[in-house]
Amino acid sequence: MASFENRLDKNPLFSINDSTVVMEINGEKLNLHLNQITNVRIVKCRDLTLNVVLLFSFISFYLTGGERFFLVDLVPIIISVFLFAISIFTRRFYYKLLINKRSYVFYEFVIPKSNLVFAEHLASVINAKK
Repeated sequence: MASFENRLDKNPLFSINDSTVVMEINGEKLNLHLNQITNVRIVKCRDLTLNVVLLFSFISFYLTGGERFFLVDLVPIIISVFLFAISIFTRRFYYKLLINKRSYVFYEFVIPKSNLVFAEHLASVINAKK
C-alpha cells in the first residue's frame, strides 16, 4: 500500500496534500480523504444533443418536401438527406470522473477535455494505492 503522507501533487483539477484530495471543479471544492476512496474511474459518454436536433431537422425537412414532386421541392429533400448524413456521422463526447467511497457514496464530475490528462493521473494515483 502506497503512502501519501506529505506528498504534494497539484494541478488545475485536484491537489493531494497529507492524505487528502481537494477537488476544484466548477468553483466547488470537495475534500476527500484518500483512505475513504475505493475506486476512481473515467467514463467516456456520447453527447447526442446535436444528433437529436439534426434528426428532427431531417424529419421536418423531409415531411415538408416529401409530398410534392416539383423541382423546387427537391431542395428540402436534398437538405434532409444531408442533415441525416451529418446526424449519423457526428460524434461528440464528454467525460465523467466517478469517485467511489467506502460508505457506498460516489461523486460524479463532468470533466472538460482539457483536464482529461489530470483526471487520468488522479485515477492512476488513487487506483495504484490498492
